[in-house]
Amino acid sequence: MFHFRGVAAIVAVLVGLNACTKADTKPDGINGQYKDGDSNATFLVKSLKGSGTLVTAQDMFKDERDGAARATNWRIPREATFSFSACMQDRSTRADAVGHRFQVELPGKNLKIVDVTPTRPNGCFTWMETIPFSFFVKRSRWIVVDRDIVGTGIHIGRQRVRIALNPWALGKDARDQGDAVVFLRDDALPKDKLIDDAKAALAFGGEGMGEDQLFIDDVNIQTIRRGEGDSGTLLTMNISMEPKVRYENSAGLPQFRKVDSGDFQIFAHLMLN
Repeated sequence: MFHFRGVAAIVAVLVGLNACTKADTKPDGINGQYKDGDSNATFLVKSLKGSGTLVTAQDMFKDERDGAARATNWRIPREATFSFSACMQDRSTRADAVGHRFQVELPGKNLKIVDVTPTRPNGCFTWMETIPFSFFVKRSRWIVVDRDIVGTGIHIGRQRVRIALNPWALGKDARDQGDAVVFLRDDALPKDKLIDDAKAALAFGGEGMGEDQLFIDDVNIQTIRRGEGDSGTLLTMNISMEPKVRYENSAGLPQFRKVDSGDFQIFAHLMLN
C-alpha cells in the first residue's frame, strides 16, 4: 500500500496522466509483444467483421487442331478480394476509439499491408486485401491469416487478430455455406476445417489441398450400322456425355460443376468377350 502526501503527489499524478496522451516514439517491441492474443497496447479490438468477392478471368486453352489459343465459356475465380472492418476501443475506459490512427501489419515482419483512414465515429476502420488462390482444389478449408493492428497516434502498441478466410465460400456456386471471413477470437471453427497461418501461402496456391477430378456423367452411346465390309461390319458410333469437375466442401461432401466448354481427348477401346 502506497500513501501520497502533499502537492507533489498531485503534480506527479497529473504529469503521468498527461504523458499517456503522447504519441509513441519508442521502437517496436517496447510496448510489449503479442502473447496469447493480447499485449499491453492502450487499445482493444472490440470487433472484426469481413466479407469478400471473387475476381474471375476467362479461361484459355490451346486448340489441338491448329495450336491456336481460344477462350472457353468458363470464368474461373483467380483471386478473392476481402473487405475488413475492425472496431477499436480504449483499453482503460472501454470507450470507442474515435478519430485515431492505426495500421495493419504482417506479424513478425513489421511490414505494413495498407494505409487506413482514422477511425470513424463508431471507432471502426476498414481495409481490403486481394489474395490469389487456386479454385480447383480437392477440398476447401478456412485458411488462418494473422494480422497485427498497430496504434500509430495517441494509441500505442499492437494487437494481433487471427482471421479465417475461405475463398471457396464466396460466389453463387460457393462450396461452403458458412461465413467466408471468421474472427477466430469470437467464433470457433473445427480444427479439421482450418489450415494454420504458417501454411497459408501454400494453401491458397493449392499445395497440400489435393486436386479436383474430372467426372463423366450421363454417357449416351448411339450405334448406327452402315453396312458390311471386307473386314467386318461398319459402324458409326455417336457418343455424348456431360463432363463435370468433382470436388469437396470443407465437410468432405462431394460437389460437381458442369464443364460448359473446353478441349478434350477421347480414346475408344474395343472389348471382346
